[in-house]
Amino acid sequence: RPWLCTRKFGRIKGDDFAGISGRTFVYTATDDYTSGHLTGPTIPDKYRRVITGDVILNKHCVVGCGCVIMPCTLGVGAAVGALSFVNKNVPDFDVVAGIPAVRRSSRSRGILDSEKQLREEESKIRGPQ
Repeated sequence: RPWLCTRKFGRIKGDDFAGISGRTFVYTATDDYTSGHLTGPTIPDKYRRVITGDVILNKHCVVGCGCVIMPCTLGVGAAVGALSFVNKNVPDFDVVAGIPAVRRSSRSRGILDSEKQLREEESKIRGPQ
């Protein structure tokens, strides 16, 4: 089932089968370090410029361990390699990795067939509702 986490500066939304591995950091806000504003959580808001955005994890996207995810959208079936830094949207079924993350390959769309098969099997076990 989809899940949603909301905070003062943005939201994190995850769809069915989205996965985040351990030691991954997901951020919805960061200080603007280039505009001449002060930075840091102890500075009053009127002296800071905070850049915010949502993180959207679409169905079947996976994030490897130790990644840093900034505000962006990970498309359906997108995959992020371990220890990557993602600060831009990742298209459906793309595999990205690195600092910053860049496209390395693509993922099979067969995962959608596997999902359909799983849901059919679960439906048989549960019976009509």
